Amino acid sequence: EGADIINMSFGYVDTYHDSLFFPLELVMNEAKEDEVLVVIAAGNDARDNDQLDSTALPASFPVEVIVSVTSLNCNNMLSSFANLGASTVDIAVLGEQIPGPDTLTGIVEMSGTSQAAAIVTAVAALRATQLNEKFHPLKIICPMLRTTTHYLPLADQVVSNGKLFPAGLSTSTDTFCFADNFRCQDDLTQANALTGDMSLSSMVETDLNIESSQRLLTGTENTFDAGVTTTLLPGFETVLGAAVQIRINGCEN
Repeated sequence: EGADIINMSFGYVDTYHDSLFFPLELVMNEAKEDEVLVVIAAGNDARDNDQLDSTALPASFPVEVIVSVTSLNCNNMLSSFANLGASTVDIAVLGEQIPGPDTLTGIVEMSGTSQAAAIVTAVAALRATQLNEKFHPLKIICPMLRTTTHYLPLADQVVSNGKLFPAGLSTSTDTFCFADNFRCQDDLTQANALTGDMSLSSMVETDLNIESSQRLLTGTENTFDAGVTTTLLPGFETVLGAAVQIRINGCEN
Protein backbone atom coordinates (compact mmCIF):
# COMPACT_ATOMS: atom_id res chain seq x y z
CA GLU A 1 0.00 0.00 0.00
CA GLY A 2 2.94 2.34 -0.61
CA ALA A 3 4.68 2.12 2.77
CA ASP A 4 8.46 2.61 2.82
CA ILE A 5 8.95 1.05 6.27
CA ILE A 6 6.96 -1.75 7.93
CA ASN A 7 7.16 -2.87 11.56
CA MET A 8 6.42 -6.54 12.32
CA SER A 9 6.40 -6.97 16.10
CA PHE A 10 5.33 -10.58 15.90
CA GLY A 11 6.76 -13.96 15.01
CA TYR A 12 6.64 -17.71 15.45
CA VAL A 13 9.11 -20.59 15.78
CA ASP A 14 9.60 -22.94 12.85
CA THR A 15 12.21 -24.80 10.81
CA TYR A 16 13.63 -22.78 7.93
CA HIS A 17 15.05 -24.25 4.75
CA ASP A 18 15.21 -22.63 1.33
CA SER A 19 13.46 -25.67 -0.19
CA LEU A 20 10.35 -25.00 1.90
CA PHE A 21 7.59 -22.61 0.90
CA PHE A 22 6.65 -19.84 3.32
CA PRO A 23 3.97 -17.31 2.28
CA LEU A 24 5.57 -14.69 4.54
CA GLU A 25 8.94 -15.18 2.82
CA LEU A 26 7.22 -14.52 -0.50
CA VAL A 27 5.86 -11.29 0.97
CA MET A 28 9.34 -10.32 2.24
CA ASN A 29 10.79 -10.82 -1.23
CA GLU A 30 8.00 -8.65 -2.63
CA ALA A 31 9.01 -6.02 -0.09
CA LYS A 32 12.58 -6.27 -1.38
CA GLU A 33 11.40 -5.77 -4.95
CA ASP A 34 9.37 -2.76 -3.84
CA GLU A 35 12.34 -1.34 -1.88
CA VAL A 36 10.55 -1.54 1.48
CA LEU A 37 12.43 -1.72 4.79
CA VAL A 38 10.96 -4.35 7.16
CA VAL A 39 11.86 -4.23 10.87
CA ILE A 40 11.01 -7.47 12.70
CA ALA A 41 11.14 -8.65 16.32
CA ALA A 42 13.76 -11.40 16.77
CA GLY A 43 11.69 -13.33 19.30
CA ASN A 44 11.42 -13.84 23.05
CA ASP A 45 12.39 -17.51 23.39
CA ALA A 46 16.03 -17.09 24.53
CA ARG A 47 17.07 -19.13 21.48
CA ASP A 48 19.81 -18.85 18.86
CA ASN A 49 18.08 -17.94 15.61
CA ASP A 50 21.14 -19.16 13.68
CA GLN A 51 19.89 -22.67 14.47
CA LEU A 52 17.54 -22.83 11.51
CA ASP A 53 15.90 -26.05 12.60
CA SER A 54 14.21 -23.98 15.31
CA THR A 55 14.34 -20.29 14.48
CA ALA A 56 12.14 -17.21 14.68
CA LEU A 57 10.22 -16.33 11.55
CA PRO A 58 9.73 -14.01 9.73
CA ALA A 59 12.78 -12.36 11.37
CA SER A 60 15.21 -15.04 10.11
CA PHE A 61 14.22 -15.09 6.45
CA PRO A 62 17.40 -14.39 4.41
CA VAL A 63 16.02 -11.26 2.76
CA GLU A 64 18.35 -8.25 2.81
CA VAL A 65 15.65 -5.63 3.51
CA ILE A 66 14.83 -7.27 6.87
CA VAL A 67 16.29 -5.83 10.07
CA SER A 68 15.94 -8.36 12.90
CA VAL A 69 15.93 -6.66 16.31
CA THR A 70 16.61 -8.11 19.76
CA SER A 71 16.23 -6.67 23.26
CA LEU A 72 18.74 -5.28 25.76
CA ASN A 73 18.39 -4.60 29.46
CA CYS A 74 19.57 -1.41 31.17
CA ASN A 75 23.09 -2.88 31.51
CA ASN A 76 23.40 -3.17 27.72
CA MET A 77 23.30 -6.95 27.87
CA LEU A 78 20.81 -9.18 26.09
CA SER A 79 17.53 -9.52 27.96
CA SER A 80 17.07 -12.92 29.58
CA PHE A 81 14.25 -13.71 27.14
CA ALA A 82 15.84 -12.26 24.01
CA ASN A 83 16.80 -14.31 20.94
CA LEU A 84 20.28 -13.86 19.50
CA GLY A 85 21.98 -14.79 16.24
CA ALA A 86 25.42 -13.86 14.92
CA SER A 87 24.13 -14.05 11.34
CA THR A 88 20.35 -13.75 11.71
CA VAL A 89 19.79 -11.02 14.33
CA ASP A 90 21.02 -7.64 13.16
CA ILE A 91 20.91 -5.17 16.02
CA ALA A 92 19.94 -4.69 19.66
CA VAL A 93 18.27 -1.88 21.60
CA LEU A 94 16.62 -1.41 25.00
CA GLY A 95 13.49 -3.56 25.12
CA GLU A 96 12.60 -3.76 28.81
CA GLN A 97 9.97 -1.68 30.64
CA ILE A 98 9.13 0.36 27.55
CA PRO A 99 6.07 2.59 28.07
CA GLY A 100 3.32 2.35 25.49
CA PRO A 101 -0.43 2.80 25.04
CA ASP A 102 -2.93 0.42 26.56
CA THR A 103 -6.64 0.40 25.76
CA LEU A 104 -7.63 0.05 29.42
CA THR A 105 -5.15 1.95 31.57
CA GLY A 106 -3.69 4.56 29.22
CA ILE A 107 0.04 3.81 29.47
CA VAL A 108 1.63 0.50 30.44
CA GLU A 109 5.28 -0.66 30.57
CA MET A 110 6.06 -3.83 28.63
CA SER A 111 9.17 -5.79 27.70
CA GLY A 112 10.08 -7.77 24.58
CA THR A 113 11.77 -7.74 21.22
CA SER A 114 8.49 -6.33 19.89
CA GLN A 115 9.12 -3.16 21.90
CA ALA A 116 12.75 -3.08 20.73
CA ALA A 117 11.69 -3.47 17.09
CA ALA A 118 9.25 -0.58 17.42
CA ILE A 119 12.06 1.70 18.62
CA VAL A 120 14.29 0.72 15.68
CA THR A 121 11.36 1.31 13.31
CA ALA A 122 10.86 4.81 14.68
CA VAL A 123 14.56 5.67 14.37
CA ALA A 124 14.60 4.31 10.80
CA ALA A 125 11.63 6.50 9.94
CA LEU A 126 13.34 9.57 11.39
CA ARG A 127 16.48 8.79 9.40
CA ALA A 128 14.42 8.35 6.24
CA THR A 129 13.06 11.90 6.60
CA GLN A 130 16.65 13.19 6.52
CA LEU A 131 17.53 11.60 3.18
CA ASN A 132 17.81 14.10 0.36
CA GLU A 133 17.44 11.39 -2.23
CA LYS A 134 15.13 8.56 -3.21
CA PHE A 135 14.39 6.19 -0.34
CA HIS A 136 16.03 2.77 -0.41
CA PRO A 137 16.11 0.37 2.58
CA LEU A 138 19.87 -0.15 2.34
CA LYS A 139 20.35 3.59 2.83
CA ILE A 140 18.99 2.98 6.31
CA ILE A 141 20.22 -0.54 7.06
CA CYS A 142 23.90 -0.17 6.23
CA PRO A 143 24.55 3.06 8.20
CA MET A 144 22.45 1.69 11.05
CA LEU A 145 24.66 -1.41 11.33
CA ARG A 146 27.85 0.58 10.80
CA THR A 147 27.22 3.08 13.59
CA THR A 148 26.18 0.80 16.46
CA THR A 149 27.72 1.21 19.91
CA HIS A 150 29.78 -1.93 20.55
CA TYR A 151 29.70 -3.91 23.78
CA LEU A 152 31.73 -7.05 24.47
CA PRO A 153 28.67 -9.05 25.65
CA LEU A 154 27.10 -8.49 22.22
CA ALA A 155 30.09 -9.77 20.23
CA ASP A 156 28.98 -12.59 17.93
CA GLN A 157 25.46 -12.40 19.32
CA VAL A 158 24.12 -9.95 16.74
CA VAL A 159 25.35 -9.09 13.24
CA SER A 160 26.37 -5.54 14.15
CA ASN A 161 27.96 -6.57 17.47
CA GLY A 162 26.24 -3.62 19.03
CA LYS A 163 23.40 -1.42 20.19
CA LEU A 164 21.46 1.04 18.06
CA PHE A 165 23.08 4.50 18.18
CA PRO A 166 20.49 6.95 16.83
CA ALA A 167 22.76 10.00 17.01
CA GLY A 168 25.46 8.28 14.95
CA LEU A 169 22.94 7.16 12.38
CA SER A 170 21.48 10.65 12.03
CA THR A 171 24.91 12.15 11.27
CA SER A 172 26.22 9.33 9.08
CA THR A 173 27.20 10.37 5.56
CA ASP A 174 27.49 6.74 4.46
CA THR A 175 23.95 6.39 3.18
CA PHE A 176 24.30 3.45 0.83
CA CYS A 177 26.18 0.21 0.34
CA PHE A 178 25.36 -3.16 -1.11
CA ALA A 179 24.23 -5.86 1.29
CA ASP A 180 24.58 -9.61 0.85
CA ASN A 181 23.35 -12.15 3.39
CA PHE A 182 23.04 -9.59 6.21
CA ARG A 183 26.51 -8.19 5.54
CA CYS A 184 27.64 -5.01 3.79
CA GLN A 185 30.40 -5.05 1.22
CA ASP A 186 32.93 -2.43 0.15
CA ASP A 187 35.57 -2.63 -2.58
CA LEU A 188 39.13 -3.08 -1.28
CA THR A 189 40.53 -4.66 -4.44
CA GLN A 190 42.90 -1.82 -5.44
CA ALA A 191 45.48 -2.30 -2.70
CA ASN A 192 44.06 -5.32 -0.87
CA ALA A 193 44.82 -3.39 2.31
CA LEU A 194 42.91 -1.29 4.79
CA THR A 195 43.67 1.81 6.86
CA GLY A 196 41.34 3.15 9.50
CA ASP A 197 40.88 4.65 12.94
CA MET A 198 39.74 2.10 15.52
CA SER A 199 38.29 4.85 17.72
CA LEU A 200 35.72 5.67 15.05
CA SER A 201 33.17 3.62 13.11
CA SER A 202 35.20 4.06 9.94
CA MET A 203 36.69 0.62 9.31
CA VAL A 204 35.07 -2.39 7.70
CA GLU A 205 35.12 -5.90 9.15
CA THR A 206 37.54 -8.06 7.23
CA ASP A 207 40.23 -10.71 7.58
CA LEU A 208 43.43 -8.85 8.43
CA ASN A 209 47.06 -9.47 9.35
CA ILE A 210 49.49 -6.97 10.86
CA GLU A 211 52.28 -6.06 8.41
CA SER A 212 54.23 -3.53 10.50
CA SER A 213 56.04 -3.74 13.83
CA GLN A 214 53.52 -1.58 15.66
CA ARG A 215 51.01 -2.72 18.24
CA LEU A 216 47.34 -2.53 17.33
CA LEU A 217 45.90 0.01 19.76
CA THR A 218 42.41 1.45 20.02
CA GLY A 219 42.50 4.97 18.58
CA THR A 220 45.55 4.48 16.34
CA GLU A 221 45.71 4.14 12.58
CA ASN A 222 47.12 0.92 11.14
CA THR A 223 47.42 -0.70 7.72
CA PHE A 224 46.93 -4.45 7.31
CA ASP A 225 47.07 -7.12 4.63
CA ALA A 226 44.33 -9.71 4.29
CA GLY A 227 45.04 -12.86 6.28
CA VAL A 228 43.41 -15.61 8.29
CA THR A 229 40.71 -14.84 10.81
CA THR A 230 40.62 -14.63 14.56
CA THR A 231 38.68 -12.07 16.56
CA LEU A 232 39.88 -8.82 18.12
CA LEU A 233 37.43 -6.37 19.64
CA PRO A 234 38.07 -2.66 20.27
CA GLY A 235 40.03 -2.26 23.49
CA PHE A 236 42.34 -5.23 22.94
CA GLU A 237 46.01 -5.20 21.89
CA THR A 238 47.91 -7.58 19.66
CA VAL A 239 51.58 -7.93 18.72
CA LEU A 240 53.32 -8.39 15.38
CA GLY A 241 52.35 -11.55 13.54
CA ALA A 242 48.99 -12.11 15.15
CA ALA A 243 46.00 -12.67 12.89
CA VAL A 244 43.10 -10.37 13.71
CA GLN A 245 39.60 -9.56 12.66
CA ILE A 246 38.37 -6.02 13.20
CA ARG A 247 34.73 -5.76 14.27
CA ILE A 248 33.93 -2.08 14.20
CA ASN A 249 30.76 -1.48 12.24
CA GLY A 250 28.73 -4.57 11.38
CA CYS A 251 29.94 -4.76 7.78
CA GLU A 252 32.60 -7.02 6.32
CA ASN A 253 34.64 -7.76 3.19
